[in-house]
Amino acid sequence: MNGQDQWVDHEQLTTHARRVVAAAAATTWMSGERADPAEAALQTALAELAELLGISDGSGDDPAEQVPEEVTLDLLYGAAATLHDEGYRVSLLIDLLPHLTAAQLREVVALLPELADYPRRRLVAALAGRLDAEQVEAVFGSVMTMQTRDDFVNALAALLPQLAQSQRDIAVSRALRQLTGHPHRVNEFLVALAPNLTGPELAAALERFAAATPPSERTTTLTWIAAYLTPDQRNDALDLVLARQDGNGVAIGLGTLAAHLDADQLQRALAVAAVRPDSGHRARALTGLIPHLPEGRRPAAIADAVRAVLAAGSRNSISNIALPDLLPQLGPDQIQLVLDMVQAQQHELRRGWHLEVLAPYLTPAQLRQAFEVAASATNPTDRYAALAAIIPQLGPDVREAAVDLAITALRSHDGWAGLDPLVAAMMTPRQRDTTLGIAASRVDYANIVTGLAAHLDPAQLDRALTVGLDAVDEEQHLAILVALAPYLEHDRLHTALSALEAAPDPYVRADALRLAAAQMPAVTRPAAAGAALRAAGQIADPDDRALALTRLADLVTPDERRTVLAHAYTAAMAVDEEFYRLMRLVDLVPACLTSAPTAPTARTQMD
Repeated sequence: MNGQDQWVDHEQLTTHARRVVAAAAATTWMSGERADPAEAALQTALAELAELLGISDGSGDDPAEQVPEEVTLDLLYGAAATLHDEGYRVSLLIDLLPHLTAAQLREVVALLPELADYPRRRLVAALAGRLDAEQVEAVFGSVMTMQTRDDFVNALAALLPQLAQSQRDIAVSRALRQLTGHPHRVNEFLVALAPNLTGPELAAALERFAAATPPSERTTTLTWIAAYLTPDQRNDALDLVLARQDGNGVAIGLGTLAAHLDADQLQRALAVAAVRPDSGHRARALTGLIPHLPEGRRPAAIADAVRAVLAAGSRNSISNIALPDLLPQLGPDQIQLVLDMVQAQQHELRRGWHLEVLAPYLTPAQLRQAFEVAASATNPTDRYAALAAIIPQLGPDVREAAVDLAITALRSHDGWAGLDPLVAAMMTPRQRDTTLGIAASRVDYANIVTGLAAHLDPAQLDRALTVGLDAVDEEQHLAILVALAPYLEHDRLHTALSALEAAPDPYVRADALRLAAAQMPAVTRPAAAGAALRAAGQIADPDDRALALTRLADLVTPDERRTVLAHAYTAAMAVDEEFYRLMRLVDLVPACLTSAPTAPTARTQMD
């Protein structure tokens, strides 16, 4: 044995020994029949250590038989005990909570006093609403012993709706006393508490909040809790918004408050928004108010907003933020004004974005004008982007010409272009052939083939496949094959799958085959899924292996799914670093809950 081999054996021995110690400690956390999964994990760790040392572990079992028959919620619940970091353990328990038995829920409640404040707060928030009266009392007692102010307030806020009145009186009194100190913290506390306070309790909280924070610190918080405020309290919030000096802040505040204002308050907000001196701020403020105005007041507000957009110009970033929300409110004449503004702008890069957001609302005549605007861009990159944005909306009379111009621009396009599948669907066979020819010399060939793949004829598929097979860059090579595989048949499909199976890294190989299989029709999927499973079984790193197997579970039959998930669980439990073990176990929660879709048979090979 050389030095390298000795080092590897020593590392494996240390890893397996640590796993045994961790699993043994985990068995002390569970009691009774709930300890069975933790005990099983210990036996697995012992068997693996014994196999490494070449001795018997005394069980008489083959280590391979330690793979469970099926991954169940009870098994995952037991696995939580193997996570010694309480934050990680809580994360897995939170995912499992909706599916726990009454006995398991009682065990989780009993765990609370042992936790530090932050994980306890998270678990309380997840438990709230699932507790009986006795459990509420136990959880309340645990919350009231918390020492960290942030965690206490947030845990208590979640529990408030479940408390009896006597408990609530104590809780609210103590919670309100926390509304002091740094404004940022007080803001957070009020936002957490407000949804679960009664009217009088919220009034008392607002008094303390006002005393603890200057007006500039109160405005945003009050808009966030506007749904819980009385009309008078909303009036106070509106006063604070309208008094702000930051015009964009006024616009954002009005947009947040608008849904909760009465008619008089909306009229007051509208009057102020309509005279904001900055046109961009004015456009955004008016746009936020329009959907909530009485029907009779909308037309004038919409007209004011359009004038503000035009005054701001196409390069105004605040006005552009408002534009996508404003466009659905506009009539054809108002859309025309915006389109004319876009045509007049000198900044070509922005034209593509404007044309994209405008396109769904343009009339046929306006679409022809938009085509002219896009075609006039002097920079090929900007021209390609602008044309690609409007081609899906164009009528057949101009569509072919627009696609031809986009293809011409693609020849000189500098950078990653890709190809929208909607644009590819509108190409003629000639245009797809031309695009393949152009794409073959580009670095983003795979992106373009992905857009084209569903629309290629057999000869074009052959061309694309040849380029994919010859690609030197492995990422591009695999991406092209994955994109083409769903549309290949017979020898072509066999060639593509063989090339995918030749990827040297088993994790990369498994993932590429999985992506291909997921898009393939039922008749051809088993070959790709089986190859992906073989590759997944060859992944040495247990974290990567668990992830690959869990992702593959949806591509196999129900019986195979059980086997695949069982091997994924075994791999997850072999992950030494707890964070990654947690991630793989969390992945398994929805996987073991979801009924497997009907899938064609794929040979399950883990070894």
